[in-house]
Amino acid sequence: LEDILFPEQLAFVLDPASFKTGCCSRRSGKTISCAADLIKTAHDTRGVVCLYITLSRNNAKKIIWTELKKLNRDYKLSGIANESDLSITFPNDSIIYCSGASDRSEIEKFRGLALKKCYIDESQSFPSYIEDLIDEVIAPALLDHGGTLALIGTPGPLPSGFFYNCTRSSEWSHHSRTFFQNPFIVEKSGLPHQELLQRELKRRGVTVDHPSVQREFFGKWVLDSDSLVFHYDAVVNDYAELPKGSYTYILGADIGYKDADALALLAWSETDRCTYLVEEQITRRQGIDELAESIATKGLLHPI
Repeated sequence: LEDILFPEQLAFVLDPASFKTGCCSRRSGKTISCAADLIKTAHDTRGVVCLYITLSRNNAKKIIWTELKKLNRDYKLSGIANESDLSITFPNDSIIYCSGASDRSEIEKFRGLALKKCYIDESQSFPSYIEDLIDEVIAPALLDHGGTLALIGTPGPLPSGFFYNCTRSSEWSHHSRTFFQNPFIVEKSGLPHQELLQRELKRRGVTVDHPSVQREFFGKWVLDSDSLVFHYDAVVNDYAELPKGSYTYILGADIGYKDADALALLAWSETDRCTYLVEEQITRRQGIDELAESIATKGLLHPI
């Protein structure tokens, strides 16, 4: 590993913690560190399964599959690559699988595996079912071999969600690095890191403080409203009191469980172009019967 990885990558890979996060900038060497660790673990440990999961099988093939095969070939490790299921099987009966989990139904295919090591890539982009994937499938699968789970990704446009919470949890070991720490960027481009950054800032016409630059180049969790579908501005969108008038009220329901149920009371008028959020109730982990009762009997506080 010392021949392949730079110090920050090596520190992440060699961290013995059972659960760890790698929250990094773009071009910080996430892929090669994953590939090197998976290859070494499978090659050095007899009869274990190592797993790489990202958003889709196609992403897995594009992101890491070529790198895994290259390491296996360059170091003459005798692993047999199977293109149909994106796996590499070693002479010691250990195997690496690369896979995708594009929706909740796909997480079931990982049940039954006894895992030594698991990487979940692009963690910031996974929908809420990543929590079920980890709690109900991956974590129990690590018990046989005292395995390790690593979540890796780049900060998303909102400092929230499961990956964000994990990067702040004391139950996880945390690592971060940026493209500035990746020496291979300079070797390949022939340009210093700072010059590459300045070139990108000039092209986009932004400063280094721009939220997306802080996320993509520095690996920092920063609210990036420009990346959101709806741009919220408290000055424009907040209101203290519903203007006087005749309104039609609509009750909207967004059904969840771990994501929470949400009831939203909206008001609109034919004489006003605005739609007002009058009140909302958010409740986690309630069943459909409790939700129905809340709608039928409890209602919202605002009288309609």
